[in-house]
Amino acid sequence: NQYCREKNKEIFFSVINFSQIGLVVLEQTNRYITFCNLLEPEIVISHDGWNDLSLGLVSDPFLMNNHEICYRINFEQWAQKLHETGHICCTQDPKNFKTKNLPIKVINAYINRKLMLKKIVKSNKGEFIWGFQPALFSKANPSNEEMRSLSDRDCRNFQSMACIFDTKLPHVFEEARKIMKSSLNFEIADLHQWFKQFGEKENLFYDRVHTSPEGEKKIAEYYHQY
Repeated sequence: NQYCREKNKEIFFSVINFSQIGLVVLEQTNRYITFCNLLEPEIVISHDGWNDLSLGLVSDPFLMNNHEICYRINFEQWAQKLHETGHICCTQDPKNFKTKNLPIKVINAYINRKLMLKKIVKSNKGEFIWGFQPALFSKANPSNEEMRSLSDRDCRNFQSMACIFDTKLPHVFEEARKIMKSSLNFEIADLHQWFKQFGEKENLFYDRVHTSPEGEKKIAEYYHQY
């Protein structure tokens, strides 16, 4: 709004944040239908990638391969408690997650779910901005502070999925952006690619994916220019 005032533009923005850490695109869609639909927002920014692509690798193969559904994997343990079914094994060992789905299946599910959300937003007269979020591995090089945060046992990412985050996900991110670039007939806000210009001098992440205030500022600047 300050920018608009300085440029003598008669435009006023009201920003409503419906984001939540851990959501996948299918949950974003449910949230939009439940809370946002009646508001008819003129612009919707869908800023994601990490959750769908990482959780998609470890979700139940039946749900992923047949219905393109991924989910927060700890929900399986929550379901055990709710239904008193602790005798039924989870699809994953919570202490040692392993990939169960092919990257191409996970990527296609992510893209298709996001296209579905885009269609819903557009049908409600909204403009949809397709954001592909950055991660620490998006940077050319991590800073010393960022490297220290990874050695911290209190790191907020699942330690039991650290190997997947570090060895599998960088490749999946690269493949995802290539497929989106070649298959989508519209421009995406590719912050994963844009963050490659930053290196060891910038402290932009608190861990593998959660951004610091400086990282948040970089993301805001990108969307402002976009």
